[in-house]
Amino acid sequence: ALTGTFAYFSDTETSSGNTFTAGTFDLKIRDGGQFWGDGITVAEWTMSNMVPGVSEDTGMIGIRNDGSITPDHVKIEVSYTCTEGPPTGDMDTVNQNLAENWDQFAKYLEIIYLKYYDQNWYIQYQNGIWSTVGNPPQPAGYTPTDWQITDGDGDGWISLKDFKNDPLDNLPPPGTNTLSPTWFEMTVKFHGDAPNALQGDTLTLTVIFTLNQHSSQ
Repeated sequence: ALTGTFAYFSDTETSSGNTFTAGTFDLKIRDGGQFWGDGITVAEWTMSNMVPGVSEDTGMIGIRNDGSITPDHVKIEVSYTCTEGPPTGDMDTVNQNLAENWDQFAKYLEIIYLKYYDQNWYIQYQNGIWSTVGNPPQPAGYTPTDWQITDGDGDGWISLKDFKNDPLDNLPPPGTNTLSPTWFEMTVKFHGDAPNALQGDTLTLTVIFTLNQHSSQ
């Protein structure tokens, strides 16, 4: 019998230059007078020398998606801090420098109008009623109460305190169109029941917009 070593042919080719690049998630915002960017430093809501039942202000913020990944939904929430103003005698008995008292200011900043919208649809709060027009898209995790702020303390109106405790969630995500972005508009009024304890004090509001990729977020 013959024994020995055999040579077998082979031919190898290579696939090179393959790359794996992560997609981007990039939310841009703007107000009526600024360029698109990663934040707004000019205050959209400002009231000074507020008079209970009289003072109100409206602000608008545009949002758009500058990333390459398709988002699922937007969440809008608020936070705030308060500072104690000049002494006003024995009427101002609540120290707003203490975080435990901030809600007692925010509950009297009533939201009398709110709208989240683009050129085709809107979600709106007006005259105590939540409504939608134009069939805004419903993200995967949507439930009707996501698009509403609940009067959590039962005082009869929607306030910044309520907004903090019940953020707007699962809102339709914005598109990438610079000329017709999605807008958030809100009118805040100093409620007529605001107590003497707030005289001279200041609340500073931050509105936070989060673009989420997945319904579980």
